[in-house]
Amino acid sequence: MEQLKSKRVHFRRHHLDNGLILLVSESHKLPLISINAFVLAGMDQNPPDRPGIAALTSRLLPEGTQNYQAHEVYESIENTGGNLTTFSEQDLSGISLNAPSQELVRGLDLLREVLARPTFPEDRFQMERQKVVSQLHAMGDDPHTVAAHRLRSWIYQGSPLQYPVLGTQESVGDLDVHELRKFHLQKYSPQNTILVIVGAVDAEDVFSQSVERFSTWQNPHYSRLQI
Repeated sequence: MEQLKSKRVHFRRHHLDNGLILLVSESHKLPLISINAFVLAGMDQNPPDRPGIAALTSRLLPEGTQNYQAHEVYESIENTGGNLTTFSEQDLSGISLNAPSQELVRGLDLLREVLARPTFPEDRFQMERQKVVSQLHAMGDDPHTVAAHRLRSWIYQGSPLQYPVLGTQESVGDLDVHELRKFHLQKYSPQNTILVIVGAVDAEDVFSQSVERFSTWQNPHYSRLQI
């Protein structure tokens, strides 16, 4: 087990056999935990003709899984006083879950479900897609945003990074839910995932609980776009 130190945070590192990297830092100042999954599946993995698919995929992760409906995902964590959010950036997408420290097991179970077993229900997809299209339309009325997007397009011309993180109104409007399922199948995999857990926990217990839940995660369909 490797130990990583910085001026502010001391992490203990564990590398699972399936490729997943686990980083744990004990901090007992408050009775809280933060569980974060960072997946190397950001906008740099968007197919050239599908800008925005990484961002929309991340937004749909908690909107229904093999064992939870959308409202059950949120109720499960909110009933503990915690919260769950997703994100997508230039080279990362992922999930952030915060909860009281005694909810470690529930948090790991829920994150495993959302990360590896989303179902992308059609009705939730349609709703989120329309939200993104509306957001992109509103962004088109902001001169500063338009200028930033044009600069990005010039700097990164010819790569997936030339588009906004959310994509374009046209590309997002053309997406169908099957494309999101395929993107998740190909890009969300243990060998490109880093699980970071910080808070009032016992590192050995975290390692044990995490291995129990994530060591069986396999993805033979994993592929990565090189840019």
